Parts: sequence; C-alpha cells; structure tokens
Amino acid sequence: MALSVLAATAPIGGCSNPVPKPAQKPKPAQKPKPAQKPKLTAALRGQITSQRPGPRLGTRRLRAAGRRLGISPWSGADAVRTTLVTYRTERDAGVPGLASAQVFIPSSGVRADAFAVVAHGTVGHADRCAPSRNRGWLSYLVVPLLARGYAVIATDYAGLGTPGVSGYLHGPDTAHSVLDAARAMDHVLPELAGRPFVVVGHSQGGGAALAAQGLSESYGPSGRLKAVLPIAPGHTYMDRSDWVDV
Repeated sequence: MALSVLAATAPIGGCSNPVPKPAQKPKPAQKPKPAQKPKLTAALRGQITSQRPGPRLGTRRLRAAGRRLGISPWSGADAVRTTLVTYRTERDAGVPGLASAQVFIPSSGVRADAFAVVAHGTVGHADRCAPSRNRGWLSYLVVPLLARGYAVIATDYAGLGTPGVSGYLHGPDTAHSVLDAARAMDHVLPELAGRPFVVVGHSQGGGAALAAQGLSESYGPSGRLKAVLPIAPGHTYMDRSDWVDV
C-alpha cells in the first residue's frame, strides 16, 4: 500500500512545474545608527577651544565690591584683567562637552602657591544666564580671593552658555566642569600649571564643589585639590529617596 501511494504521487514524466513561492516583501532599509562620539581622553580634558580678553576691573569697582563684603581698606591689586575661555570637559556617561568660564588675574601678580576655582550658585537655565556672559557680574565668591592675590577661574558649567543642556544639580556632571576648569587654568596661566588649587562654591556650586572633592582622585587632576569651601551646598535627593520615611 505504501508503494502504490508513492507511485501515485510521483511526478509524471520525471518533471513538473514547481509550485511558485509567494513573493517576499522587501525588507525596509535600516536607518544608519548615529555615530557615537568618542569619549574624551584625560589628555583633552581642560583643553582651551576659545580664548579672548574680557572686561578690565578697575580700582574703584574692586574697592566698592570689597566694601560691600566688609573688605576695607581694599588690600588687593589696583586692577584685575579678565579672560573669557571655553574648554573641553566630560559630561555624564563620558560624552564630550564644552564649558565656558571667566578667569580673573590680579594685575600686580598672582600668588604662586595656588589658585582658586569658583562654582556659582543657581542663576537660571538660559544661556544668557551664564555668569561669564554677564558683564556686570562680580561674584561675592571671587572678590575675597582676589583681595588675597589668588588668580581665579569661575566656571559656568557645561551646557550653560555652551551647546547642550546644563546638568543642574547633577553631581558628576558639574564636578567635571569644576575639575576641568583647573586643567584649563594650566593653559591660561602656564606659570600655575601643576599647582595646587582650592574650590569655593555656593548653593548649586557648593554641591558641585563637594562632588569635585569626591571625584578628584579618580577623575583628576589627582593630588592637586587641597581645599574645598562649600557654602550652603545644594544637591538632589532623588537618588536617595529610599532614605525618606513618610
């Protein structure tokens, strides 16, 4: 019985037209994946991408600012020249970014033992809010340092005044801007390259200063951060919500 079934189903004459297969729909073309930006190497952190002179601060303005802060008589330089810079930094997850900053240099010379990095408090999220873009800005954090002869670099943080979004209250993101500002200072004032530095920050900047302290050894520049002054530091609690018992 099995043989007869085989004979009945075998093709006659040894050949037959094959049953056509249904036409396959063409596969949609795959969109090319966007090229990922390479991570920023340590050698490129703090590299200056733009630099231009900023406004000069004269004796009258410095002394007036000093009086408002209780620094009278004024003990600092008679004038301070400023430089506006943009430097490379690393955003969260290793993405390359840019940060802008203003450098303050006492005309009578700077201290050779150290310099200062200033981290500002909340000023707003629009690019025009970046402190280095505000020509009327003279931070209460900067003036006391200038009075003691320190050169100062005040960072705006990446994404504020530069492409991207500001990492507001994001510890690692703002810490990288602070630490790379110290590297940028090495390029602006080569005589201070490799010198120790201190970080002074208020509110948002206080949180950035503490984050910089925590990351200084792993992110660098290692061994150079000697002191941190966080004033009323601000930070986010969202990643610590498990501590809250309600």
